[in-house]
Amino acid sequence: MQNKKTETKEKAMPVKQLGVNRDNVLVWMDATRNDTQRAFNSLDANRKNIGVVSPVLYKLKDGKVVLHEKIGPNTVGDIKYACDKNEPKIKIRPLFGNIDENGAHGDEAVKILQNPVLQKEALATITKVASDPNYIGVDIDWEGIPVDKIHLLADFLVKLAPPIHKMGKTLSVVLEAWNVTNEWRQIAEAVDKVEFMAYPEHHPGTGPGPIASLGWISRNLEMALKVVPREKFVFCMPLFGYRWITTETGQEVVTERVWDDTKEKSQNGGVLDFYNEKDFKMIFSRDTKGNPFINASAVKSVSIIKNVVLYYEDAYSINQKMLMAEKYRLNQFGFWQIGGEDPAVWKSLN
Repeated sequence: MQNKKTETKEKAMPVKQLGVNRDNVLVWMDATRNDTQRAFNSLDANRKNIGVVSPVLYKLKDGKVVLHEKIGPNTVGDIKYACDKNEPKIKIRPLFGNIDENGAHGDEAVKILQNPVLQKEALATITKVASDPNYIGVDIDWEGIPVDKIHLLADFLVKLAPPIHKMGKTLSVVLEAWNVTNEWRQIAEAVDKVEFMAYPEHHPGTGPGPIASLGWISRNLEMALKVVPREKFVFCMPLFGYRWITTETGQEVVTERVWDDTKEKSQNGGVLDFYNEKDFKMIFSRDTKGNPFINASAVKSVSIIKNVVLYYEDAYSINQKMLMAEKYRLNQFGFWQIGGEDPAVWKSLN
């Protein structure tokens, strides 16, 4: 006899309306992915709530800053057109990153930061990009830099700021919540915006758990606010989740997910998109801090899959983070990344 699947559905949680100036809302767009059309769709649908988009255009390779190989003139043109085609206009601040499908390449950043010749070339490349009249500035997102090397990033940004500011452009930098150091003071003095990456608390290396719980954020936030002035502080939140799959042998496989691949499609097998959903007992729930998750346990032998746990973000969990940020008197917000998020996230911004 086949086991009957049981399912617990989570009730919708109330979301508090927020008054946020759209000029203080930043979204990132990873234009290197294959599903960028939904990012463009979301950008256009929610442009009244978004002031700045920071598309991932440049990366680090062999000690140089280069245009990502998945980015071409057409893609750049599409971004410029999408931001300018309708009212209100959306400003563009291109992102220079060091992340790919294999994670952050802190070694590539350090290679540049420690080599005067490579550093000079990087400064020239970034400054040249900033001169594009379509851009309001540049965004530096070099993650995975060891704590004892953060001073090198600070020195680099101090050198980059003058030519950027001379053109009347802005310089922003993404800093990781776990990596707060005294060097952040020097960085904050040099740049216009410090984009505080309040995620991920749990990721492929940690095991299942919230992407960014309120307690974890609060602890790191309090340290960061000791070294970064509030007027430069951008509180950045995740619009993604992770799916942890445990096999019968104990092996764990982790993949990144977004809201419309989880909650919206879960009724039709979206969570377990490689097996028939009837073979799993699906439980939709929230932890005590409001973080939504899905637990899917096999109700019979399904290949080697034993259990699936998926933590993600929705309008309510993001709303709770923004309310917490308001308590800290923060009024600038960022989101990684647009496209695939819970549409109700934008409905709470007024």
